[in-house]
Amino acid sequence: MGQSNQIILAHRSVDLDQDHDLIHKALYEGCPEPFCLSRSRLIRAILHQRSSGLLPNDAFEGILNTARNPATRARAFTLFQIQLPEDLACA
Repeated sequence: MGQSNQIILAHRSVDLDQDHDLIHKALYEGCPEPFCLSRSRLIRAILHQRSSGLLPNDAFEGILNTARNPATRARAFTLFQIQLPEDLACA
């Protein structure tokens, strides 16, 4: 692998790490933080779309805003076809 490819991959992983932190903060801020399988699946689904280049920055920001708001958070689960948690306090 050429050095330029390694640099691109390093930047991509840094961006995905940052994206993971942003998603996690949006889903867990102000909520209890026990492990939630549905939230974990949602994070993975968003990161998968993001790493595939299918989720541009403006769409990603919109999803983060939806996920931050407990009143609209269920829409993010629906958009990515992730089953809502049985305990909606977890969502």
